[in-house]
Amino acid sequence: MGVWFMRRSKIKITTHLVLLGLLIATLSLVIAAQVSDSGTWVRIESPTKDISFALPESGYLVDNEDRMYRVYYSDKGSSLSVTINKQRDAKDDFRRNLHASSGLRDLKLFESGDFLVSQYIPPQKDDRFFASFEIASSKGSCRISVSGDESSGPLYLRFLNSIRLDDIPLFKNTSSVLPEARTFQLSSLKTDDVVLTAL
Repeated sequence: MGVWFMRRSKIKITTHLVLLGLLIATLSLVIAAQVSDSGTWVRIESPTKDISFALPESGYLVDNEDRMYRVYYSDKGSSLSVTINKQRDAKDDFRRNLHASSGLRDLKLFESGDFLVSQYIPPQKDDRFFASFEIASSKGSCRISVSGDESSGPLYLRFLNSIRLDDIPLFKNTSSVLPEARTFQLSSLKTDDVVLTAL
């Protein structure tokens, strides 16, 4: 599977086609997603500044223990999580892990600059949306997962449309994304007390 990816990935899937798959899975929510979200959002950068994403200014939890960087957010029927790991062999791990994921029918693979990306968006079930992304570059790896119900569409679509790889949007259709108030580097944020208590 790794050899297949290295050879066949030369035919790159463009980001607007990837977004198309996302929009088909969430077609009933597209109109609602055009409505501006209330509240202030902030942009959070990875320690190496090659990956960034936006979240509401309050309500997220940070776990920066054991050399991993994690952010969790849950509200309005949505659950969002981002895990970032600084590792030089991230691309090698990505290719090795492809074999374990090869049976997933809705798995898509593509490249964007220095990044290898796998996208898994299964068909909606019981009005629930789920998506996961594995991202690897020469600087590290990132795992993103999103789940939500119909009412949370504007929130998780804004989050997905905010994702940047080397400051380039992961998805093409980001014209309706509002600017963030501030930008933080994830490594500068402290682990929340509630996380430390649970450890």
